[in-house]
Amino acid sequence: MPCFTVNAIHFFLLTSTSTACLRVPRNQELVSRERETGVPGILKMAAPLEEDSLESKINNATNPLNKELQWDSINSFCEQLNKELEGPQHGTRLLAHKIQSPQEWEAIQALTVLETCMKNCGKRFHNEVGKFRFLNEMIKIVSPKYLGTRSSEKVKLKVIELMYSWTVGLPDELKISEAYQMLKKQGIVKEDPILLDDRPFIVPTPRPMNAVFEDEEKSKVTLKGTTKQPSGFETEL
Repeated sequence: MPCFTVNAIHFFLLTSTSTACLRVPRNQELVSRERETGVPGILKMAAPLEEDSLESKINNATNPLNKELQWDSINSFCEQLNKELEGPQHGTRLLAHKIQSPQEWEAIQALTVLETCMKNCGKRFHNEVGKFRFLNEMIKIVSPKYLGTRSSEKVKLKVIELMYSWTVGLPDELKISEAYQMLKKQGIVKEDPILLDDRPFIVPTPRPMNAVFEDEEKSKVTLKGTTKQPSGFETEL
């Protein structure tokens, strides 16, 4: 029977533990190159985000370390969103995450990006924002049943101002108006905010015929409760 000295056992455990418990650094994806090299265990870092990607641009525009609004990055995001066939769908998914940031400054920057896109990206973007799936994410920010208790008053006021401005400026987007009126009925919005910016929205452009659009009715707002509004929103009074 083999005999291990104390030092040998300690070395074995240390080596085994070190090998077995290697951790992948957060936000960094390691990918194997076995198939490329034929040598197992060789790893490389995944390629960083491309500078022209929407993800990279929204990160630059909403970076919490920004000292002020980065208008070049904000406008760049809007321009890139307009260029991509599925830019509005992709852009709203990215924005839905950013506007709910627990960091006030990051959320305010994201809401500014959203506001800028609504004024410059036309009908395709308006249609995506005016769907249940996105409106739901905005409502969560001001609803005390979701993120309303942790969201700052500044962020909640900005959300309400945006929804009201779209209700006034985009009367054809009926779901936006319905969502805003629902917040008023529940007492979350006490009175209409005063709008300081009366800049008109961009003239709508036709939607591409070959774009992929999901069935918005599958993404209804589902704020807990049993009272159903005529629009399909389900909210707790």
